[in-house]
Amino acid sequence: MKILVADSGGTRTDWCLIDENANKHLFETASYHPNEWSESFFEEQSVFWESYPNKDEIKLYFFGAGCLNEDKQQVLCDFFGKFGFASVEVASDIQAAGHATIGGGTGAVAILGTGSVLAIFDNGKVKELRGGLGYTLGDEGSGYYFGKLVIENLLNGNLPNTEKALFALFGDRKHILSACYGDHGKVYISEVAVMVKNLNSLELNELHKKNIRLFCEKCVKDLPFHEICFCGSYGYYRQNDVREVLAEFGKSVGQIHERPILPVTEYLLKHTF
Repeated sequence: MKILVADSGGTRTDWCLIDENANKHLFETASYHPNEWSESFFEEQSVFWESYPNKDEIKLYFFGAGCLNEDKQQVLCDFFGKFGFASVEVASDIQAAGHATIGGGTGAVAILGTGSVLAIFDNGKVKELRGGLGYTLGDEGSGYYFGKLVIENLLNGNLPNTEKALFALFGDRKHILSACYGDHGKVYISEVAVMVKNLNSLELNELHKKNIRLFCEKCVKDLPFHEICFCGSYGYYRQNDVREVLAEFGKSVGQIHERPILPVTEYLLKHTF
C-alpha cells in the first residue's frame, strides 16, 4: 500500500507520495484553505485528481490550515473520497506541525507562515490553541501581518529611510491601496515579506521583530514551556529574529522547519504502519 501525505498552508499544498519501494515523490498544488473553496476551485482540482494514477492503492493523509473543525474536515473527506482512494483522513495543519516537531510528545509548537497560531500539545494531542484567528482578527507573527505592518507604516510616513525603495517596488499610494483592497488583497499583503527580502533596511528589520514580539506577547509570554518549536516559511527565514525575540521572553527555539512535509511523512511511516 502507498501513502500520500499533504501539508496545506495558506499559500500552497506540499505533497509527498511514498511508493511501494519506500521512495518519496514530492510535488505541490494550490492551497486547500477554506478561504479558497468555491465551485470553480473544486472543479479545477477535480481535473487533477481524476487523472492521478492508482488511487485505489493509496492511503491519503491530509493536514490543512483552516481545517481544525470537523465540518471543514468533512468537506475535504467528501471531496477526496469520491476519487477512489483506499482511505482518506483529514486533520488540521496544526497536528502536522506537532507530528513534525515533537511527535507524540508534550510541548508548544507555533506555525509562523502566511498565518500564525500556537498549539500546546499533551501526548501528541492539541490541548490548547492560542492565536489562529485569521488575518481579519490577528495573525501576529505571520508573513501576512508583517506585510500589513510594512504597508501601514509606509503609507503613514513612518519609514523615511526605506520609503523610496518600497514605493519603487510597490508603486504609488493609489496602486498600493487598490492592490490591498482588491480581490487578491490578502495574497498581495502576504507577499510583501518576499518582495522586500533583498532590501537591507534597519526599519524593516525592526518591523520583523515587532511582528514576532506581538506574537510572543499574545501567545508565548506565560507558556509553561521553556522551548518552543516552529513550522512555517516566515518563522524559518526570520529564525534569527525569532530566537532573539524569544530570548526576551525567557524562551528558546527547538526544532524549526520551513516546510514540515518530510518530517510529518517520516512520523506517519513510523507510527501508522
